[in-house]
Amino acid sequence: MGEALGLKEGAMSQGPRTSLWDFAVWLYSQPGVAATSLDLQERHRVDVNLLMFAAWVGGALGARLTAADVVRAQEVSAIWQQQWVVPIRALRRQLKAAPTKSADPGFADILESMKALELQAERLEIEQLQSVAAQIMRQGSDPAGASPVTDNLLAIMRAQAVPDAAATAAAEVIRQAGGSSG
Repeated sequence: MGEALGLKEGAMSQGPRTSLWDFAVWLYSQPGVAATSLDLQERHRVDVNLLMFAAWVGGALGARLTAADVVRAQEVSAIWQQQWVVPIRALRRQLKAAPTKSADPGFADILESMKALELQAERLEIEQLQSVAAQIMRQGSDPAGASPVTDNLLAIMRAQAVPDAAATAAAEVIRQAGGSSG
């Protein structure tokens, strides 16, 4: 899938040839990324979309997030997460756990519709995060030319109060899965 997105297989640093959404879908499908991301989401309430954003800005765009960039991204994310993604996810989980689900023939369709709605809300959040990235790109990329993926991931996780050991381990899994050296 990576090559179809304008990325060499396993490489995050091929430039802005793909949307943040396509990049996120590709990176999330890489070994270890989904499990690591969902663990951070469950244990530390990290928005997985912010992780994908940080990796994309660092790896595909070659830009390093400033503290102001992190705050701006968190503000955009918080609106979508609080108003749409988290409530839809909570309802989907509630439906999934409902004891009456097996007795209702149309229940599986409702559950699938809820999954699709949650995914659509996440996609709209990512589109908003991509507009934040456009503002970052107007500032220019990292002058050193090094891939700032790890720094960006750590900045996002630290801003969300993830303990350093967990943040460092997660950043390494995501960085390695994406094939970035930085």
